[in-house]
Amino acid sequence: MEVVHTCDACGTALSGNRVEGMGEISLMQCDCGLVITSPRPAPDELDQHYPPTYYSYLPRAPSLKSRISAKLRAYKCGYPAEDGLAGRILWRMAASFVGNFFLFYLPYRGPGKRLLEVGCGTGADLEWARQRGWDVHGLELSESAVEIANKRGLDVQRLTFEDASLPADSFDCIIMSQVLEHLYSPKLALQRCQQILRRGGLLLVAVPKFDSWTRHALGNYWHNLQFPVHLHHFNQPVLERMVRDAGFQVCEVRLSSRILNLIYALRKMKQFHLLGRVFTKPQGTLSDVMLIVAEKSVQPTKRPLPA
Repeated sequence: MEVVHTCDACGTALSGNRVEGMGEISLMQCDCGLVITSPRPAPDELDQHYPPTYYSYLPRAPSLKSRISAKLRAYKCGYPAEDGLAGRILWRMAASFVGNFFLFYLPYRGPGKRLLEVGCGTGADLEWARQRGWDVHGLELSESAVEIANKRGLDVQRLTFEDASLPADSFDCIIMSQVLEHLYSPKLALQRCQQILRRGGLLLVAVPKFDSWTRHALGNYWHNLQFPVHLHHFNQPVLERMVRDAGFQVCEVRLSSRILNLIYALRKMKQFHLLGRVFTKPQGTLSDVMLIVAEKSVQPTKRPLPA
C-alpha cells in the first residue's frame, strides 16, 4: 500500500483532511474538493483486488429486458428508427417516460464515426454501438473479458489507457463509464482524451457522485465506494472543473434516477441493519451517479501531454 501526498486535480500537498463517517476506510479530501483513497494499493498490487467475478468482467446474457433497454437507448439518443409510425410514437413516449433510469448516453452522430470505450468489459455497449453504425474500439485489462469481446468480433485490446498507442485526433467519441475513479491520474487521462479526440468530439464520463445523500447516509456501506479499487472520488463541481481544465466544454450533466437510488439505499440499510440512517440530515443529491457529456474545445486550456 502507498500513501498519497499530492492531489491529482490541483497538484497541491494533501493537508490531512480525512473524510468523516467512513469507519476504518481512509479517504483524504483536498481543499479543492477531490477525495483520494490513501493509503491505496500500489500499481503492482491493484490487480489482486479485482476478483474474476468483478461485474464488468462477466458477459450479459441476452434477454427480453436487455432488448427493450437497447431499443429505449436508441430512441433516447436519436438514432434512426425502422419501426412504423405507431411504433415510433410508442417507443419515443416510453423513452421519454423512462428518463434517466439508465444513464448510458451515446447520441447519434451519423454513420461510420469512430468510438473508443476505455474499460469496456466484455463489450456489451460497444456491440450496441456497432449495431447502430459506429466504428468501435475498446481497451480492457481483464484477459477473460477481452477474450469474450474478441469472440464477438469486437476490436478490444488488453491494454491500459496509458500504454495504448492512440494517434492524436483519431476518434469522434470516447466513453469512460465507471472508469475514471479507478485510475491513478484522472487528470492525465482526461488530457489524453482531449489529444486523441477530433475537433468537436464527444467525451462521456460517468462516475459515482460522492456528494450524494446516499453516500452521507450509508458511509462505508455505500455501494459505490468499492474500496480500495476506487482510487479517486468526485463531487460534481470537481469533476466539471477537471473536464474543463483538460480542454473540454461541458455540454450536459446527467444524474441517475433519484427513485432507484433511494430504493437501493433503503435495501442496503435494511441489509446491514442501518434503517435508522434514513433520518440522516439531507445533503447532496439523491442521485449517486453522474454522467458528464463534454465536447472537445478548439484549443485546450492546459498544456498538452508530451509525446
